[in-house]
Amino acid sequence: MLDLSTGGFVFNVLMKSFEFEKTLMQEHFNKNQVESEKFPSATFVGKVTNFMENNLGKEGIYNVIVEGKLTMHGVSRDVKETGTVEVKQGKANLMFLITHHF
Repeated sequence: MLDLSTGGFVFNVLMKSFEFEKTLMQEHFNKNQVESEKFPSATFVGKVTNFMENNLGKEGIYNVIVEGKLTMHGVSRDVKETGTVEVKQGKANLMFLITHHF
């Protein structure tokens, strides 16, 4: 969810929603690495920090900087990444890759 008036956003991802090519890899990820029974989701709460520099009311693709707090596996970390916002037909899609390791 992205608030186009403030640049604030939040997302929540179910860990079991990740799909792997091999079933055994998926089982290992959920059981041993992220313990998805104990920690079922990851949450990011943040803001597009250069929000005012972009006119997100107009269609287009905009380079953005996002900062916030990622909580995964019961651990929270501060994150700062670059990404893009694509505004198309009145809807905004925020895309960025988190490169921090837990």
